[in-house]
Amino acid sequence: MREGHEYWYDAEPADGDAGEHSDLPQRVFEYVERTETNYSWFFQRLFKLNCLYDPFFEQFYGETESVHSVSESVLASSVDTVTGIIATSEIRPRFLLDNGDWSEHRRATKLSWYGEALAKKLGVHELAVNAFKSGAHKGSGFIKVVARKETGEIDTEQVLVEDLIVPDSECRAGRMPRQMHHRSFADREELRRQYPDEDAAEAIEKAQGGHDSQWAGYRPFHDDQVVVIESWHLPTGAKGSKTYQPGRHCICIRDYVLLDEEYHKAYFPIASFFWTKRDAGFYGIGGGERIAGLQEQLNSLNLQIRRQQYKLANPTTWTHISDASLQVRSVKRLGDVGVYKGHIPQTVIPPAVSPETYAERERTRDHAFEEFGVTRLHATGEKPGRIDSGAGLREYVAATTQRFASQEKGFERLVLDTIWLGIDACKDLAAAGKQPPVVVKKLAHGPLRIVWADVDPGELRLQMQAAATLSRTPAGRTEMVLEWAQGGLINQDEARQMLAPFDPLDTSKTMTLYSAALDDLDMTAESILEGEWLMPEPFQNLPFGVPYMQRRYLQAKGQDAPEDRLEGLRQWTVQGAFVLSQATSPETMATPMPANETPTTAFAPEARQIAAIG
Repeated sequence: MREGHEYWYDAEPADGDAGEHSDLPQRVFEYVERTETNYSWFFQRLFKLNCLYDPFFEQFYGETESVHSVSESVLASSVDTVTGIIATSEIRPRFLLDNGDWSEHRRATKLSWYGEALAKKLGVHELAVNAFKSGAHKGSGFIKVVARKETGEIDTEQVLVEDLIVPDSECRAGRMPRQMHHRSFADREELRRQYPDEDAAEAIEKAQGGHDSQWAGYRPFHDDQVVVIESWHLPTGAKGSKTYQPGRHCICIRDYVLLDEEYHKAYFPIASFFWTKRDAGFYGIGGGERIAGLQEQLNSLNLQIRRQQYKLANPTTWTHISDASLQVRSVKRLGDVGVYKGHIPQTVIPPAVSPETYAERERTRDHAFEEFGVTRLHATGEKPGRIDSGAGLREYVAATTQRFASQEKGFERLVLDTIWLGIDACKDLAAAGKQPPVVVKKLAHGPLRIVWADVDPGELRLQMQAAATLSRTPAGRTEMVLEWAQGGLINQDEARQMLAPFDPLDTSKTMTLYSAALDDLDMTAESILEGEWLMPEPFQNLPFGVPYMQRRYLQAKGQDAPEDRLEGLRQWTVQGAFVLSQATSPETMATPMPANETPTTAFAPEARQIAAIG
């Protein structure tokens, strides 16, 4: 067996859940350190980009003298500007269905509520903004979401591009990598608290550290830090087949395994954002990488201008030779004193810097903004001339942000993937007997919970779509109430109630009351199709329910439903029509609509405005 070429995921497992009787830590550390050393040129490039964005970045890593001389950072201005344009709007998840039954509709509704609440609890928006800025700057941004089954919590954190080690050789032609490693420098004391086992605490105490310690030959870390590597390898084959082999997930420090378990998911717990994907390799190309050369050129021009101004912006006073002693007597002076034999003394101030140098600096700055895709107006927060109306400004912003359409989609996907990983972590906690961290919604009869065993993460990812949070703000909800009232979806009394001062503007409650009768009929039809025998109730919306059940019967008949299920739909329809025919007055039939100012039915053309709201 050749040293350094063993597959880390084939190492013998440690004794028990964790321990030191395994060569797994050695294999993981050797592989990750070798990979990072081989790609040190890439990580050095990231270091350079960090220095161009933050002039004091190298001092944070122990460098005492800046070699980049950043006097103005057009890179930082561009990154911050595009982050403000794209990543300021919060995203909430919506789970969309095609031809779903009542149970699927209810599950999708609850997951939409749950996803929105989970995103707020985990701080997804703040993490996504930071990851987006990292992507605009260095090409890639990452967020890790993992379930801690020991504590019943969900951990979320932004993963720096420099800390995620992925071999580019596995990512040719855009292929998904089979393994991923998160290398971090953890605080020694915090790591001991996280793993209080006596053996683990002893191994953490002995772990390598010190001011002279180098990771991968070039990255220093300190006494109170310990190198921790969390690694994942995806399973092979379809689960349940003969060729299936589980993956592996482990957390290691030097010479000790903190966690070692099988990994059965076909994805990593990492949500990714790429500014521009490379044809080959894992990491993306950032806007900062595209204008790094222009930023360095701008740095050189500014340095040249400063030096010329320091050396040449020096006035000279000329005096007659007969007054040459004036130079001796004038001690406190600005500039130099020269001697002449002709005319009246004069002070000459030559141009310190040529106009061509200033023009070149302006061209370089403009070229950098153009290459990144932002304008000076965006960077400075100014509006273009001759555009004063709000509509004109919106058209201008829409036109100028078209350049970042793919990045905007990528930001939405980053938020949705992070929420999706959070929901997947909740499913893991529920399977481990832990209570997920958020209760969906409290009703009069108790909390509305999700049956996590019925949640399929694969289907959820296909159903998830991004929705703006504008309709969730007070201004957005107020606008929604007005549109509903004008469209006849709610009556005037309800609109007045919600528009009253200090009202919570619970638009969901109002609209779900109107849809409760239809939801009840949908649930009844599904129960009958599942084999339950039900009869119509007088308080159901029978004027709508009878033709609705007739349509459900014809649909089920066309889908070859069993005869006993078809008979159940026929009996409900016939009995509903009979009860409806026996009604002697409208008062004998319950209706979900208000008695006064009855709004337009939910299937009127005006109701289609709901699709554009929220």
